[in-house]
Amino acid sequence: MAEAASAVVESTAPIAPTPAVGGGLPGLVAQAYEAACDPAGLQRFVSDATAYFGADSGAYVIWPALTEADPVAIRHNFPDAPLSVLADPGDAPASLLGRIRAAQPGAVIPDHGPPPPGWPAGEILIGVVDNHSPNHCALIFLARRGFSGAACESLQHLLVFLRRATDVNKRFVQLFANYQVALHIMDSVSRGIMVFGQQGQLIYVNAEAKRIIQGDNGINAAEGQLLLGCDIAKSMIDDFLERARAQEDTERGPVTQGIRIEREDGHGAFQLLLFSVPCKASRAALNPDEALAVGIVHDPSNGVLPGSDLLAVFFGLTPAEADLTRALCSGLSVQEIAEELSVSVHTARTHLRNIFAKVGVHSQHALVQRISQSLYDASQSRSPLK
Repeated sequence: MAEAASAVVESTAPIAPTPAVGGGLPGLVAQAYEAACDPAGLQRFVSDATAYFGADSGAYVIWPALTEADPVAIRHNFPDAPLSVLADPGDAPASLLGRIRAAQPGAVIPDHGPPPPGWPAGEILIGVVDNHSPNHCALIFLARRGFSGAACESLQHLLVFLRRATDVNKRFVQLFANYQVALHIMDSVSRGIMVFGQQGQLIYVNAEAKRIIQGDNGINAAEGQLLLGCDIAKSMIDDFLERARAQEDTERGPVTQGIRIEREDGHGAFQLLLFSVPCKASRAALNPDEALAVGIVHDPSNGVLPGSDLLAVFFGLTPAEADLTRALCSGLSVQEIAEELSVSVHTARTHLRNIFAKVGVHSQHALVQRISQSLYDASQSRSPLK
């Protein structure tokens, strides 16, 4: 009986941290930084942190600061009821949510009082990770036996590193978002873009460059290397990359060079414009995928015409004038355009005079040249001829 009583006394004592769990506090710190780079690792971090602090359940909870959206929680044995109550600011636990939002990042909030309605019996231990926009973040642990002062102190130490890891995560998220936007933009342009690494290997090609490579008409690629049917052009690219590699002074502008690459079918040659990307040799030595140069490829056979709707916007044309302009730029004669659009030649010529006046040119050649310099790729907005 005495042994049983002793066991009961031990089970109701406040819980101290368990150093052996998850590698102790240093292990949790390491996990916090890993979770910043790997969201799936956050689940492991919450599970091990719950065990380390001897809690029955734990959660990493994120509240959007600028909207009324429900909180997002990464949980370990954490019940649904407390989260739903926390999500409702009008309920009795609003004071708890208010305390979290009002606290400074890094604050530890032990709640030894009666649990809020909807919460399980026991004590609540909260660590405020971040209270700045766009999100509020907090670690919440629940334990029937309560938490010791040592647990509060350990959580305060952990929060220092968790906050730093959260800042790292924010930077990664922003960098990745910017990266996705950049990829979308580069895949939308009508010129091929190739990025060369330090060994001359291709480390990136956009959608247009892939199309050119797949055409295998003087430009190809295999195993990350650019292959050209023209030996002179290949030698010129190799020489350029060597000069770019030797460029140490990042204060100077980039080295540039234009190269003509003949097609195997004998049609208009590709036009390649190379730009160096200055980089410190010490950094390049550690990362062979550090960008060395960028190549922009123009395929003269890939005509770029804005859609009729964009021509109307850019140059103030009527829908009929925009359709005629686009048809003219595609190589049709005024007679052919009149037939295509089901109008008389006289009407087509009247439209053409109005177009000249609006675009500010005096000949069909000048009109085609001006339109070819327009901003947007036809693939983004293509209006068929009527």
